[in-house]
Amino acid sequence: MWLSTSEEGDTAGTRTYEVLVSGRALLLCDRNPAAYAPLGIVDGKHAVFFNTTEELVRLARFYSEHEGRRKRIVENARQLALTRHLWKHRAVQMQQIVQTM
Repeated sequence: MWLSTSEEGDTAGTRTYEVLVSGRALLLCDRNPAAYAPLGIVDGKHAVFFNTTEELVRLARFYSEHEGRRKRIVENARQLALTRHLWKHRAVQMQQIVQTM
């Protein structure tokens, strides 16, 4: 499991993408739709969101005891990263931006 919080300005840090694509760690992150919704990250599908420290602890315990559910979310996260968040996807986005200038 990997704990992440959104950065100033409601953005996700680069480690978010690294964890998603790793296929190894469950991403636990602060509930911040402005940071994660534009990336397609859905609570309970690609990551697990929390509001409070107590909720974080409860969720970490739950997913440490439910390996199948944890692995399903980790695999969903990896597929999201592979289909939307590789460098080649960013290159296409940059190319589109430049072409509109």
